[in-house]
Amino acid sequence: MKAHSKQAAELLLENIYCALGTSSLDGSPWVSPVYYSLNESADIFWASSVTSTHSNFIAANPRTFISIFDSTCPPRTATGLYLLGKAGQFIDACLSEVVTRHFQRINEHSQLSGGDFLFDAPERLYCFKPEKAWVLDKPEMIQGHRIDKKTSVPITEIQKALRDIAEEGMNQCFQPMDFLAS
Repeated sequence: MKAHSKQAAELLLENIYCALGTSSLDGSPWVSPVYYSLNESADIFWASSVTSTHSNFIAANPRTFISIFDSTCPPRTATGLYLLGKAGQFIDACLSEVVTRHFQRINEHSQLSGGDFLFDAPERLYCFKPEKAWVLDKPEMIQGHRIDKKTSVPITEIQKALRDIAEEGMNQCFQPMDFLAS
């Protein structure tokens, strides 16, 4: 299990885009690419327009799904992370610090602050809290076909792997935000 949780943590840290899956109350699906940051609890943050389809779907139905993978890998060689959880607007006393850290990971020259995501601002900061996770494992050969296989990974194991990586200093773009612990 340790290898799978490390794989999940590395995928979270090595990528800045995820595919965010949302759905309306009537079940209409919508998938959006969003760039993200995270904390060591594996909570995922992104900024989006309050009028975007995925933001409206989240307001009506917070159940969301996130997929993170390297799309440049040859077929059948990629690793992937699947996360199921809930998302919503992030309005917290530490909003300014989270906004600063989020945009530092993405663009260190951003001048945006927490106040730029409140009241009549066109965007909000959103937070996804994962409840379940799976990693894409090596495919199985079944009757000559390579069939993808997913392995469940406890969120607590991914959180531990993120803390271990942060302590080892292996990823310089990851800044722990332990004040946001789940």
